[in-house]
Amino acid sequence: MSDRNSALRWLEFAQTDVRMAQLALPESLFAAVCFHAQQAVEKSMKAILAMREENIPKTHSLARLSDQIGGSEFDDLEAALTRLDDVYLTSRYPDLLPGSLPEGLPTQQVAEQVLAAAQIVYERVSSMME
Repeated sequence: MSDRNSALRWLEFAQTDVRMAQLALPESLFAAVCFHAQQAVEKSMKAILAMREENIPKTHSLARLSDQIGGSEFDDLEAALTRLDDVYLTSRYPDLLPGSLPEGLPTQQVAEQVLAAAQIVYERVSSMME
């Protein structure tokens, strides 16, 4: 598979996660929104690395991926990316939920914020692939 095809495949999977997060939001499945938003950003970032023919690390850390990408593509989203890293594990594993986040389970406001950030990252990476 060419680097562009590999990158586009990562981006296709990211799009699916954005869509799943969008579908979960009106159902008040806020932990699911956070999980899929994080996955969309992770896969979008890995698409950039694939396009650059760089090693794609086996990590879920958006901070680590952002550092590897370098540049300033996502500087304006730093707070949202940190939030996504914070909610990733707690949105995935039920035994981490009690007390994992200082404020408890993700709220609608948190879910909306991280979904918006995921949509922005996905759109930016999509435009890089054009």
